[in-house]
Amino acid sequence: CPALDACLRGGVPTRGITELVGESTAAKTALCMQLLLAAQAPPAAGGLGGAALYVHTEGPPAVQRLREMAEARWRRRAPGALPPSEALDRVYIQSAFAD
Repeated sequence: CPALDACLRGGVPTRGITELVGESTAAKTALCMQLLLAAQAPPAAGGLGGAALYVHTEGPPAVQRLREMAEARWRRRAPGALPPSEALDRVYIQSAFAD
């Protein structure tokens, strides 16, 4: 997203950890999920061509929502979108706290 890239002075840093904080319902999880899927796109489509790790801190991870987003990207033929099953295979989810 060009507007987000401009606000972040070039985009979300890669090869590191980015923490998102904000009020409840500020769309932090939705943004993370979009980034998880976009990172997998090939570089020619603006992605990184790799896998992504999502560390969640509250409640169970929203895996169903991530699946729905991957399916929607595939249906609308988003640039670099992978088949949903392949996209989900490249996402690693970890809780920040021991269960």
